[in-house]
Amino acid sequence: IFNASLDLLNRENDPSGTTNTAPGTGVDLNIQGSGIVEAPGGMLVASKLNTAGGSSTAAANLGGTGSVTNTPFSLFRGPDSACIGNGGNICDKSMPTKGDWMQPPTPNRPDGNTFQDPTTLPTSSTKTQPPVTNPNNVCPVPGGTLTVKNVPSNCVGGGSFLPGIYYASVSSKDNTGTGAQLVFGDKTTTFGNGSGFGNYVFAGGFTTSAGNQTITFGSGMYVFAGTTNNNPEFVVDNGTTINDQNKGNTQSTQGELLLYTSGNYNWDGSNTIATMLTAAIPNFAQLSFQYGQGGFTFKGGNNSNTSMTLYGLNPDPTTLPPSVANYHDFLFWQDRANSTVLYSPTDGSIVSSPCPGSTTNEVPGLPANINNPCKNSLNNPDSPQMNLFATPNTNLNGYLYQPRGAWLNLQGGGKIGGPLRIITGALQLGGGPTVILTGTSAPITVTETALIE
Repeated sequence: IFNASLDLLNRENDPSGTTNTAPGTGVDLNIQGSGIVEAPGGMLVASKLNTAGGSSTAAANLGGTGSVTNTPFSLFRGPDSACIGNGGNICDKSMPTKGDWMQPPTPNRPDGNTFQDPTTLPTSSTKTQPPVTNPNNVCPVPGGTLTVKNVPSNCVGGGSFLPGIYYASVSSKDNTGTGAQLVFGDKTTTFGNGSGFGNYVFAGGFTTSAGNQTITFGSGMYVFAGTTNNNPEFVVDNGTTINDQNKGNTQSTQGELLLYTSGNYNWDGSNTIATMLTAAIPNFAQLSFQYGQGGFTFKGGNNSNTSMTLYGLNPDPTTLPPSVANYHDFLFWQDRANSTVLYSPTDGSIVSSPCPGSTTNEVPGLPANINNPCKNSLNNPDSPQMNLFATPNTNLNGYLYQPRGAWLNLQGGGKIGGPLRIITGALQLGGGPTVILTGTSAPITVTETALIE
């Protein structure tokens, strides 16, 4: 059973991107400034990068006054020197008086399922990737400004946007796609009218316009099918409120799953989203919707008016459509193909040999194995990054999933909290965010054969 709050999958040879928000090759946890991580369900760290091998960085690095607290266990594949605390020494275990890692990390744990991507283990609950259901409703957005008065009547009901394929078009008389981001034009935007589970596909990404706006997601699956010009999938102004249709602090709806991918999303080795987008967008093949950074990329600094409350798919799979019932509890899912590490599209395994085409292993000359897999070719080396902003009012419920070879960037001076579990390649904290992962009620179950004496 995967029951940890924070699962960091990247291994010592796994590269990350080129920006200063990328943690670096082999780095699983990088806390700078005054960031704090609390993982009451425990932490798993797969990388063996350590300073004893001559590296200036390690699998976990704490700078400034960064700390890890209220984390009962932290299991490392690597040795003591794979965890470097404030001052450049091995993580201090004398919290709370002066240390930076309250409960002692446990080094040198044996490899095995503990440090594998839990969604790809060969069990009855193995997940390919979430399948996309065609909403069978095409919604061109003239000029790219999304308002209830600016889209076809079949895409609006009761002042809310109905399930469909949304993209920026040239005009109301010309449905040719422009590839531009969709811009929220109304003060309040609501997806779904509360009548059931909806399927939405957005090509080109989103951005809010200046000023305070409220965006509400109804129950459903929201597919961000790539952007152009390396734009992020979702850009948010400060002062924006993002929520769903749950009332109070409990889940009463089917919830939502936000899937970040491209125009070529493939979920089981044979199906692809390009088929439905080709039928919906006249010039889809010319637009080339590529991977953009997922999550929510916030503009500017912190703002007390910014708020985010989202619930993943309902924990009870019987309440969900059969297509997504196996993904109950998941809130964010990043396409495994948007990673520096090559995943097999058919079974989700890590490809280490033979590498396809001209692709080589991450470190040519080293033996090909789980620690030295094939590199994945990406148009944008920074697209595997997912962004979240810690605001004074951020409450996320469910699983956040990114594949090995991706990383999560958290910024801001507020907190990210709630019943959240994070599975990602690496975690980067900048500024002073506090990450409090209280964990969801349902773990990911892994079936194994064992002898009981």
